[in-house]
Amino acid sequence: MIHRRTFLAGSALGLGALGSVRASPLSSARAKQVYGGSTILIGQSAVQSGPSALLGTEMTAGMNAAFAAANKNGGVGGRKIELVTLDDKYEPGPCKENTLKLIKQGVFALSGYAGTVTCLAAYPAIIETGIPLVGVLTGAESVRKFVPNIFHTRASYNRECQVLVKQLLAYGNSTEVAIFAQDDGYGEAITQGVTQALAERGKKPVAVGKVARNSLDVTQAAQMIKDSGAHAVAMGTLYGASVKLVEALGPIGQTMMYCSVSPIVTSALTNQLGARAHGIGITQVVPYPWRKSLPLVTEFSKAMALINEDVSYGALEGYVNAQVILRGIAQCGDTLTWQHFAEVLEQRHDLGGFSIDFSGSSHTGSRYVDVTVIDSQGRVRA
Repeated sequence: MIHRRTFLAGSALGLGALGSVRASPLSSARAKQVYGGSTILIGQSAVQSGPSALLGTEMTAGMNAAFAAANKNGGVGGRKIELVTLDDKYEPGPCKENTLKLIKQGVFALSGYAGTVTCLAAYPAIIETGIPLVGVLTGAESVRKFVPNIFHTRASYNRECQVLVKQLLAYGNSTEVAIFAQDDGYGEAITQGVTQALAERGKKPVAVGKVARNSLDVTQAAQMIKDSGAHAVAMGTLYGASVKLVEALGPIGQTMMYCSVSPIVTSALTNQLGARAHGIGITQVVPYPWRKSLPLVTEFSKAMALINEDVSYGALEGYVNAQVILRGIAQCGDTLTWQHFAEVLEQRHDLGGFSIDFSGSSHTGSRYVDVTVIDSQGRVRA
C-alpha cells in the first residue's frame, strides 16, 4: 500500500555562447522571398526513437493532427500543410545536422523541437538564416533570449519551478527537498530554478542526484537521495529515469512527495508506474487535454481522432504550436515570407479559451502553468 502524501490538484539561452544578434535575421533578402508552391513544408527535428522517444513523438502527433484537420478543410488559402520530421534521438549533433537538412530542403518554418541542448545546437543555423522557429519543448532560460525569428509558446522552467516548489512545501517549510535532474542543460535549468525557488523561502536542496541524458542508470542518484533525509523530490528528468528512481527508492520513496516539471511525459509515467504513481504532481504548460468544455480541447480531440492518435499533454502542446503556425500563414495571405510571418505572429492568438501572446519586444507567448496529480488508479487529475 502506498502512503505517499498527495497534492491538491489545481491551477495554480544564454545565447551569449552564440554571440549577440547584431542584425535582424529577418532583414536579409532571403527572409523577404515569397514562399511558393501548393504545399507548405514545416520542419521538425525531435527525438522519435530510443528511451526518450515519447518526448518527441507526442509533439509530432499533435502537429500532424492540426495540419491534417486543416488540410481536410482545404488547407490554408488552398495550400496544403505538411510536417517533415527528422529523428535527432535527443542528441545535439543530429539535431544540428537535421536542421541544416530541413533548411536546405526548403521548409518554410521549423517547430516542435524538443530539448535544451538540442535546441542550442540548432540555434546558430536558425538565427543565421532567419527561418522562423515556433514552439520548442524547453523552458530553459538558456534558449529564451529574444531573437526576432524564434517564438516560444510555453512558460519558462523558472515559472514551472516556482509552482513546483510551492506544491512540495504545501505541508510546511520543514519539508526537505532533494532534486533529481538530468545531467545536461535541461537538468541544470531545473536545478537552478528549484534552488532559486527554495532560496526565496529560506531553504536549500538537501541533495542533487543526476542521471545522464538517454540513460536509465539512477543507482547513484537514488542512494544520494535516500541518504539525504529528503521528504520530497523535485524532478527534472524524463519518464524512463523518473520511473527507475521511484522504483529504486523503494519503501522510503513511498512516503515521499514527488513533483516534476512538464517534460517528464505524463502519459508514459502513468503507463509505466500505474497505481505506483499515486500522488505524483506534475506542472503542465497547456490546459488539461480532456477538458471538453474548452473549445481548444474539443477541436484538438477531433483532430487527434482524425489521425487515430491518443490524446496527451505532449500532443496538445504540438497542436498549439501548429495552430499558431496556421494562423500566421493565413494572415500572410499571398505574401508568405519569413519576415511577414514573424510580423503577423506578434499579436495575441486566441486558440479557443487558451491564448498565446507575442509582441514586438517579447516572443514568450505564455506564462500558463497548471498542476496535475496522479490518483490512486494511475489517472491524471487536474
